[in-house]
Amino acid sequence: MDTKKSVKMNISKIIGPMYAASGMPTELDVFALTEALFDGFYVTDNSGVVISANKWYTELTGIPAEDIIGKPIQEVLNHKYIFGEYLLTLPHYANGDAPGTIDSVDEKKSEKPFAISSLVLESGKEVYALATIGIQNKSRKVMFVGIPVFDEAGRINFVMTVIRELSSMSNLEMRLNDAETRQIAERRAAAQNPPDADGKSALLGNAPSISRIRQLIQYVAKTDATILITGETGTGKEIVAKEIHKKSLRKGKPYLTVNCAAIPEGLIEAELFGYEKGAFTSAHGGRKAGYFEQAHGGTILLDEIGEMPLHLQSKLLRVLQEKEIFRLGSTKAVPVDVRVLAATNQNLFSRISEGAFREDLYYRLNVVHIELPPLRERREDIPLLAEHFLSTANQRYSKAKSLDSSAYKALLLRSWPGNVRELKNLVERLVIIGEAPVISDIELFGNKVEEKSEFQAPLSETSTLKERMDATARAAIEAALKKHGSTRKAAKALGISQPTLVRKTKELGILTE
Repeated sequence: MDTKKSVKMNISKIIGPMYAASGMPTELDVFALTEALFDGFYVTDNSGVVISANKWYTELTGIPAEDIIGKPIQEVLNHKYIFGEYLLTLPHYANGDAPGTIDSVDEKKSEKPFAISSLVLESGKEVYALATIGIQNKSRKVMFVGIPVFDEAGRINFVMTVIRELSSMSNLEMRLNDAETRQIAERRAAAQNPPDADGKSALLGNAPSISRIRQLIQYVAKTDATILITGETGTGKEIVAKEIHKKSLRKGKPYLTVNCAAIPEGLIEAELFGYEKGAFTSAHGGRKAGYFEQAHGGTILLDEIGEMPLHLQSKLLRVLQEKEIFRLGSTKAVPVDVRVLAATNQNLFSRISEGAFREDLYYRLNVVHIELPPLRERREDIPLLAEHFLSTANQRYSKAKSLDSSAYKALLLRSWPGNVRELKNLVERLVIIGEAPVISDIELFGNKVEEKSEFQAPLSETSTLKERMDATARAAIEAALKKHGSTRKAAKALGISQPTLVRKTKELGILTE
């Protein structure tokens, strides 16, 4: 009988039943099938002579087919192509099943390679092995699988050997992971930044200061200059950052916001720059791309930049200067193409004098400075903003409420310590609460226009204990956030953890910038 036909028949006995249920032919041409695989594959007879090898084995090892077919595999390996020390690791699997739990490991070292088919013929069973070998002037990590094919009498007739280069599979996996990370970031950017159908700016207002800011955004958006956005809490710094991105050449690419104060100090470096497997105790899931890699090609906003730990500021400075990052646990530089925006409600000069912020980083970030005015300095915009927030809230909650003239007058007299965000929250809450279709100054602030805070909505005698406790907590948290400027410092002042504070702000509807 023809040797190749004999091998084909023996292999068909093994794999044929897998296809029988689906009606696929059991006379499967295994040799044709292996040409479609990305693994090296060869077959030897029971004396170790090679009778077939696929093209991938030839490409992987550099051994031409004519130099291996019809020759003992051990002889070929002894004299050609393989160089340097050959390390072979033979894992022994529990219950003989592989892959599975490894009971023990044998290691063999030699200046000449071991033919896996020879080990199969010696042991009479399947062999699984990992090896470091030198092929084509390169050191490669490979995995071997040797499978015996028995005749009807139980004797080994042929041996099938598969070789897979592990490094190429690892590199492919990393490239796929990186591609998936970029796709996720781009989908997130598309969801967060839908295109403006009418091209209007999201930065609302007719005050001269706001008009100048919109004009400045037009000038700088199409550049890659770093921009420092400053202003009190609630003035709209993130809105400005999004406007810059949407009007830039990077629109449609990832846009990520990173709150430097909301990430624990021990994790912020890994979150920004990513990490390699094993870089720290909890890094079990393999390599992870950080925010800078996820924002590649797009824009990243570093919010509350004044809260960035001092030791990390030098690394950020290097990113800005060299356009590359180092993942935690790696010495390999990764190029990144990211436009960096930074925002803060703090006085960075004061932080510099306190030794909490690098002066060189300040000047590197402050290529263009955009300072947002507080709402009390642009009172002419209050009616416009109130109407916008009212329309949005009515649409969202299926209401049709309006503001009367006394309400507008009360809004204009207010000092607005929480700025635009406070106005937005107040209007939204009044749309939700109460049945009156027209909102007056009494509904807004009770009888005291100036002294009432946004978070001091009047409580009736029938208010529940929970409502009173929530109102007190809301006032305390808002006051702490206003005074300290970050969730980390506010949590410390209130005697609670930062995660607890962040959770309470979400429960109470308090927005943090």
